[in-house]
Amino acid sequence: MRKLSFLCSLALIAGLTVLLGRPLIGQPVVNYEPFVPTPEYRAIQDMINDGKPDTARAAFLALADKYPGTTLSGVCLNQAALWSERGEAQAIYERMRSSFPNSRFEIYARHSLLDLQYGPNAAVWRAAADQLAQSYGGPSLQTILAGDHLNTMSEQIWALPQEYQMGLYSLYSEMCGSLSFTGGRYQEALPMAQFMRQTFWKFETRSDQMAWEMELIWMRANGVKPSEYKHVSVNPTIRLRPRKNGVFGPRPRFTLELSTGPLPLNQVSLSQSRILLDGLDFKPSMKLRSYADLRPKKKKDSNKPFEVLRLSGRPAQPLSPGSHTLSLVIVVSGYSGTGPGKTTLDFPFRVTGPRDDDDDDCDDDRWDRDW
Repeated sequence: MRKLSFLCSLALIAGLTVLLGRPLIGQPVVNYEPFVPTPEYRAIQDMINDGKPDTARAAFLALADKYPGTTLSGVCLNQAALWSERGEAQAIYERMRSSFPNSRFEIYARHSLLDLQYGPNAAVWRAAADQLAQSYGGPSLQTILAGDHLNTMSEQIWALPQEYQMGLYSLYSEMCGSLSFTGGRYQEALPMAQFMRQTFWKFETRSDQMAWEMELIWMRANGVKPSEYKHVSVNPTIRLRPRKNGVFGPRPRFTLELSTGPLPLNQVSLSQSRILLDGLDFKPSMKLRSYADLRPKKKKDSNKPFEVLRLSGRPAQPLSPGSHTLSLVIVVSGYSGTGPGKTTLDFPFRVTGPRDDDDDDCDDDRWDRDW
């Protein structure tokens, strides 16, 4: 019996190796443009809304053939597979793998092939998804769940090509959902929710999805039903820490701490918030740390953890001498434009010195330790 079990395990590992394969080492990574729906694409979506999935599937495939090797083609192939029977879907995903090597679409395809192969068995699926993520340079699921080095693991993802980051986002997101919402292992999933929030926040709109998932996981981990909460908005708290009193070198470092308070208060929305340096988006130059504050300030908040966001960044290029302004508009999830839920701050400063102390690009976590 033990021998049979061992042979079955070997067969499973061999099957995963064949199914997952590995990225094409040495082949360049193509950075595909962000997807923007075209009129043709929207027309096909209308077919689905009109209850014509078969017609839509054929139209998606035709549109993919019309623009081969483009973002639109990759998205259309993925959509066509979603509306296909199992066998045809598998063939389309294999086509995606070969047509878009070393890209987000290759990861999407391999991810979906895992769903087809192992979907009903959550434990086996997670093992396969974990192996797939690691093959593209991502951290292991076991390491993430340990929760000891989340910052280091975020850095590990950020060092990868953005194509890989986008593909791995969907893979890790489903692993997180498999643990929490499907498996009921909410407390165990908390570190992964934090990892997701701080690692993939720059993919606009998705950061709010991560915040929403974190809230649900927090609630469940503390035995609280989401339906029992009535979310309330307050103005976010902003702590800004310049290194000097308004006088800087050409590449000053700015650090922020953002929070609202314990649940059920709405948490900070990163996709809706604006961080501008001289009117230009400064968020791409910043790094994020997400902390689940589990040490309540008051006893009545013992089951209401909340998130503290800390961001740090420096201008990508040296600033010119003279006056500059860092402008912050921080809002909470669900902010409608009126009432509580929005805090603004303008920080004027001057660049006078020829050099800033941080021009050597020193340890990005120093501000975190000194906060």
